[in-house]
Amino acid sequence: MIKNIFSGLLLACGIVAGVSFERIAASDSAAVHASSAVGSPSYVQPVKATASLDEGQVRAILREELAAALTAALANSGADAGHMEQSSIASPVVTASLQQQQDALEAANAIIAGGEWGDIERIGFHQQLAQLDPVQREQAMQNLVQAIDNGSLKMLDGASL
Repeated sequence: MIKNIFSGLLLACGIVAGVSFERIAASDSAAVHASSAVGSPSYVQPVKATASLDEGQVRAILREELAAALTAALANSGADAGHMEQSSIASPVVTASLQQQQDALEAANAIIAGGEWGDIERIGFHQQLAQLDPVQREQAMQNLVQAIDNGSLKMLDGASL
């Protein structure tokens, strides 16, 4: 799904760049024809080109391309966009057993209870999250945020979530 959205975004950027370059080439071509019609030398001074698309037009193009990519992705997967659940898009399929999930939840809580949060803890926490089902994953994230909010988990310098 991410690949399709990324592909759509790249396609939209390519279209915007193509349209801009096409307009630049057309203006350069028109300058060459005008100079040769007047009998000027064949050398043409370069013309400073400006993009004629404003931010709103670029956003509209991107929106259309992303919508088309999403529609195509949904059509290819056979799913109806109106009946697709948000959790099925964002959550990977969990293949861990119930015992592994319980162990992962306990390990995630132990990382939080450690009181410090750095890169090592972040990596370990994310590894444990990958083994949890969506409900347990949300519970672990709530525990993490609560520990940060109440000050029981100290963020080390440069650490991210």
